[in-house]
Amino acid sequence: MSCKAGIRSADGRLVILHNNDLHFSFHHFARFLDVVEDVRRGEADVLLLSGGDILVRHEQSWPPDGGFAGYRRRGLEMMALMNEPGYDAAVLGNHELFVHGTASREILERAAFPWLAANIEVGAAALPRPRPYVS
Repeated sequence: MSCKAGIRSADGRLVILHNNDLHFSFHHFARFLDVVEDVRRGEADVLLLSGGDILVRHEQSWPPDGGFAGYRRRGLEMMALMNEPGYDAAVLGNHELFVHGTASREILERAAFPWLAANIEVGAAALPRPRPYVS
C-alpha cells in the first residue's frame, strides 16, 4: 500500500523507492516488480517515484525499427510498464519536455500516475500540464 496524503505509520517510517533515466529501457522489469512488491508487503508506507527521463529525445537513440512510429510505440510500451507497479508520481525529465509531434503528449497522458513539475512552462497543445502539487 502506498503512502497517501501524508499518512505515516505509527513509527513514522516512510520508504521511498525510485528510479530515473530509463530512456526506453526498463531492464530487469520482472525483478523490479518483485522488489517493489516485497518492500510493500513488509512496510506500511511506501512511495514509488520516478525521477523522469523515461523517453528518449535524440532520434539516433530511437528504436531502429520504425523511426517516429517506433518512438511512439516504445513510449506507449514504457507507459504500460510504468503503470503496472503503481507509481505514486513522476517528474518530467528533460527528455519528456522534448516534443515529438503529438506522440509525446499521447504517451505522457497514458500515465496512471501524476506528473509533477516546478519552474517550467509547458505549451498547452504540446504536453499535458503537470500538476505542481499533489496531496
